[in-house]
Amino acid sequence: PRLQPHSGAMASLHAESIDGALEEALLPVLERQRSTRTGAEVWGATAARAGLHKGQHLEDLLDTELDPELDKDSLRQSPPRSRENSMCQADQHALERPTGVCHATLSSIPGIMIGTTMNMMLSVPFGLAFFPTTWEPLPVPRAIGLQMFILATFIGQVVMTSGSDFPCAMGMMMVENIPFMHTLAQGIIQEQGIGKDAMATTMVAFSISTLLMGLSFLILGQNKLGKAVSYFPRHFIIGCIGGIGVFVTQTGLEVSTGVAWSWNKEGLTNYMQEEVLPLWLTAAALVVLLNVVLQFVRYSLFPPLYFVSIVPAFYLVLLLLGTSVDDARANSWLFPHPPTTDCWLLWTLFDFGAVRWDLIFESTPTLMALTCFGLMHVPINIPSLAISTGYEADMNRELAVHGWSNICSGLVGGLPNYLCYTNSLLYFKCQGSGRPSGAALSLILAAAFVAGPGALAYVPRCMAGCLLIHVGLDLAREALIDSWNGFDTFEYVCVLLITATMTSLGMTQGLFFGLVSCAVSFTLQNMRHSEPVRGEMQATTLRSSLCRSADERDFLNEALRDVTVVQLQGTLFFGNAQVLSSRIEQICLERRGKVVALILDFTLVRSLESSAAEIIAKIYSIARRHGVVLIYNRGSNEGFPTASPLSDRLKTLSQSKEGLDTVYVANELEDALAWVEELLLKKQCKFAPRKDGPEASVDTDGEPLHLRQLRVLCFEESKQVAPRLLRYMERREVAAHTLLWRRGDVSNYCFLLSEGLLENTLEEEAGTTEECKAGCIVGEYHFLTGEKRMGRLASKEDCVLYVLTAEKFGELLEKEPYLGYVLSRIAIRYLGGRCHNIANRIWDTRCLPI
Repeated sequence: PRLQPHSGAMASLHAESIDGALEEALLPVLERQRSTRTGAEVWGATAARAGLHKGQHLEDLLDTELDPELDKDSLRQSPPRSRENSMCQADQHALERPTGVCHATLSSIPGIMIGTTMNMMLSVPFGLAFFPTTWEPLPVPRAIGLQMFILATFIGQVVMTSGSDFPCAMGMMMVENIPFMHTLAQGIIQEQGIGKDAMATTMVAFSISTLLMGLSFLILGQNKLGKAVSYFPRHFIIGCIGGIGVFVTQTGLEVSTGVAWSWNKEGLTNYMQEEVLPLWLTAAALVVLLNVVLQFVRYSLFPPLYFVSIVPAFYLVLLLLGTSVDDARANSWLFPHPPTTDCWLLWTLFDFGAVRWDLIFESTPTLMALTCFGLMHVPINIPSLAISTGYEADMNRELAVHGWSNICSGLVGGLPNYLCYTNSLLYFKCQGSGRPSGAALSLILAAAFVAGPGALAYVPRCMAGCLLIHVGLDLAREALIDSWNGFDTFEYVCVLLITATMTSLGMTQGLFFGLVSCAVSFTLQNMRHSEPVRGEMQATTLRSSLCRSADERDFLNEALRDVTVVQLQGTLFFGNAQVLSSRIEQICLERRGKVVALILDFTLVRSLESSAAEIIAKIYSIARRHGVVLIYNRGSNEGFPTASPLSDRLKTLSQSKEGLDTVYVANELEDALAWVEELLLKKQCKFAPRKDGPEASVDTDGEPLHLRQLRVLCFEESKQVAPRLLRYMERREVAAHTLLWRRGDVSNYCFLLSEGLLENTLEEEAGTTEECKAGCIVGEYHFLTGEKRMGRLASKEDCVLYVLTAEKFGELLEKEPYLGYVLSRIAIRYLGGRCHNIANRIWDTRCLPI
């Protein structure tokens, strides 16, 4: 597909020619930089030359972060230019040498000429399209639209020159909003008629839309919300571009003929009439000729020169055919002479006494749609121009500038305006830059506004129609053909439906339908691609980290075959939650009688919609029907990732008589496995129930607690080994909140934690923590290897420790080296437990050795 920014109707005006001239300018990949002035987001231009050569659209590159190692040889030697170091470079040179002013002025003349040509050329077709062709007779000359276009463009140029980060900024009336202007006007004339009263209401509605857009831009910019306007889905924008393209093509046919277009048999019949057919066929033939020539000519200024050359070519043909200008005008080849009007005619239309405010209030949906659609252009145009010119631009500043520009325009009765990417780029390529050049453009626009639209009578209809048809077809092709491989089926269908709705029902209806269809396509995509179950497995090889006797471990090796772990993922909502429910039912049916317990692991679930929460709560009923114990692992101490009271509901259920030993809610998978292990052991009468605290299930009644704990750690040794090892340990008591060691401390002791609770923290890894419970050896790994401590260890409760110091360990190795072997086996068993831990194998890692 052709590479160009999706910036609305004007983005494709010179698309084919810009491809050639801007081949170098569009190559850089966009890099987001941080402004050293305000800390705001800055769009800078760098020069990695990769993405655009691969056929990507510019929009796809806007969110691409630049790899510092990418394509170093092609990076620009000069850094991005900001307003502070590049605005009015010609003016800066003027300070350095006496001839600088003349040189800067002369070098800017081509840019001023092309900018003026573009403004005047575009004012004709778009200015004539502001009011529906069905509004006949219009109470004022239709050419009033030219003055409206020039006024909005003039205000935009003045504000952009004064405030934009781009020294080459060219403001222009926001032509993409013309379809919404038609919708506003048609709604008003249907209720108020076609007289001057309806015109007054329409003009006020236009001004209010401009003010709303200005306030929206200003609020976003002032609150540093530059990213917020880029959250519209891409296929929604492309669908709107398609609808705009069809509308602009239709308007081009109407401007070419002066006959209203309608999508029915009568409309087609009108365009096949003998006096109408040559008019639109000529404009269409000029469009075909332009596209054929552009296949061979890559000169950047060719399209504007082509459109301008239609005027002298038209008069040359009249001369060769011997046809007078009056005859050509009588046969609709030229626009009629507009009546002589004063430049202040525009403001006489604002008769507030005749305004129907109820109709304006009823137009609120259209006004909001117009505002939302207008907000889409800036996040595309600004980064695109930054890439093409190499200038930095603060998105929030540009939004604020657009806000003031539209507020000023609305206050004087003008239309919305914006920074036009295409015009600004051509202006830049023709050396147009700086405040003096921008001021010159503003003065020329002011003079054109005062002079009035008299020159319109000498503009051929085929020239205006050719420009509009070319722009419309180009946009429609980009939206409906070039995007074929860029979307999946759901998204592309949305593009077609949005375009069709805008064409058949109107722009406002199409915009709201687009938002709804995007939500529907998102739901369908998630139902199709968002599999809620990441995987399932029997818990045969899974273990909690609790210390177990040899008999308990042997029993659990077999009993855990009847426990199934189902790991969930992603976003669960009403669509895929039902898939999860069906999958649980299927597991219970397929393994009927072989599933004792089912663990649902929510660790990888990012969010949970309320309807999905209801379905998940009902899974308990499925489990009970099949006689399966259900364990919910929330994966977080903060509960399920939902605003629904699912945690409270399940907790109440687990504490009820019905839910006792049939449902359990855990915060992590370790807790879930420990609970189900205890449940399995409890069902076997030969195993004593596990007591609260550090006590182990070893038949050593009457022995001290710390001795029983140590026997569990070295269960394969004889009964004499544990007491011998304890003789080298010293009992110490530690108060709560005592720091035992920090990261980097020397590992000169380890200890048996007999009572209390410790917490190990990895200080430089986002505060990762792990609790050390009574009955475990702590610090043995680093103590034996001689490495420094890797975390921070502190007591959370009052603790009793049995400490083995380096001095005592040396004595132990000298007198009883076998005990050193025993301690090493304990350390290896701890490391093995970490490697086999369920948290390592399924989701996150345990802390590093303590």
